[in-house]
Amino acid sequence: MPGDAVVTVEAKSVLGRCEMGVLGAELRCHRVCARLSLCLQAGSLLRHEVRHKAVRALSGDTRS
Repeated sequence: MPGDAVVTVEAKSVLGRCEMGVLGAELRCHRVCARLSLCLQAGSLLRHEVRHKAVRALSGDTRS
């Protein structure tokens, strides 16, 4: 589905920005999201949390 491709590209873009290092990756994601004002848009908080879960999974962090 076209929507799935957009979400995948968006997630890869955000994760790419956060891959500068494992330590502080989550904080960098918060800064990226705030700078893009994604967290202020309706429905974006869920996507924001999904990004953080993906970053934690990539960094080997097993916290829920």
